[in-house]
Amino acid sequence: MRARLLILAVLCVVALGSGAFPAAGQDNVMVWGDGLPSNLDPHDPYDVPSALIQLNVYDNLYRYQGNPPQLQPWLAESHSASKDGRTWEFKLRKGVKFHDGSELSADDVVWSIQRILGLGKAAAGPLKAAKIDNVSAVDKHTVRFVLEKPYAPFLSIIPVATIVNRRVVESHVAGGDWGNAWLAGNGAGSGAYIPDPASYMPAKALDLKRNPNHFMGWSHHAKPIDLIRVRPVVEQTTRVLALMKGEIDVADSYLPTDQVERLSKVKDVVIHRNESMRVFIIRMNNTRPPFDNVDFRRCMSRAFNYDAFIGVILKNFAERNPAPIPKNLWGYPEGIKGYDFDLAKARADCDKAKAKGAPVDREIQLHIQTGLDQTMQAAQLFQSDVKKIGLNMKVVPNTWPNLTASTA
Repeated sequence: MRARLLILAVLCVVALGSGAFPAAGQDNVMVWGDGLPSNLDPHDPYDVPSALIQLNVYDNLYRYQGNPPQLQPWLAESHSASKDGRTWEFKLRKGVKFHDGSELSADDVVWSIQRILGLGKAAAGPLKAAKIDNVSAVDKHTVRFVLEKPYAPFLSIIPVATIVNRRVVESHVAGGDWGNAWLAGNGAGSGAYIPDPASYMPAKALDLKRNPNHFMGWSHHAKPIDLIRVRPVVEQTTRVLALMKGEIDVADSYLPTDQVERLSKVKDVVIHRNESMRVFIIRMNNTRPPFDNVDFRRCMSRAFNYDAFIGVILKNFAERNPAPIPKNLWGYPEGIKGYDFDLAKARADCDKAKAKGAPVDREIQLHIQTGLDQTMQAAQLFQSDVKKIGLNMKVVPNTWPNLTASTA
């Protein structure tokens, strides 16, 4: 039996096509035990599970590779920008084929960008920020973007856009939905793996078959994985047992540290430890009282026991990061210092907020992600400490789709 794999603190985006893990159990077949996105449309959900589809079923003009990530040409061979920073051109590789055998062209890129913006889902956010005035096909293999004004991170956001087969998707448009209803359960990409719609059961199952004609080729894999069976195991204990028994080949990096330690003692389980781009944060809605008061927000920031969460609960499998972006990402503000855990200062801040009329006595709801034990552990720690300074916090389990929808 080959070793099974637990991915611990990996890069949030995992690309099987360019760096597949060794298959376990049955040769050339992998059983993936992590979750599926809410649907298969690469321009709809934009979260950790959706990366499985976006990076394996589809391709991008440029793609982040390696750790720390480096921006590399992918569907595009090169790019150029005008001196004023408003016009960008991308030269496409020739001969790239979609899964149906048709050739990928600049027209598909243009329509994909228009579709992302037209749908207005999560992936549209970075592109909207760039304020694209126009996107056009100069010729079959050249795409031109014209921005309303220069936007320094434009090239950095290009990997957000996955390219779909216009001819296939457009033929399934219904009621102006850009083909969303159809693509939610089908595929129209050029990526390293081809989804099998017949196997797809939302949130339960999907088979991905290797695309032998992917433009990147497979020479870098002596024995590539031919079939990925995605079979999410939702309950944590069941997922751990399935990995130990060899029923699944890969688990996720969201397991509590006690389960990681348990798995580290199993002979056939390999634990990969890598620097992550995941940032664990607690969001505060500063449009609602008492969070619209800066003193109360400082109170919250000082009332979380960072050292206890990292050292005791996570067993130092994480490190303190006071910035809103990962440390290994371009643009990280070096030398930034965050708040220290200090309940005395937190109480003083809370008193200031109350003196200014902030309703600090109201119940505070802290919503956590169901099925992600680390969020519950953090919430219980937080709840315990804020109680010491007289605050009433209620922990509310919620699903990821509900959390993202309610905070949009």
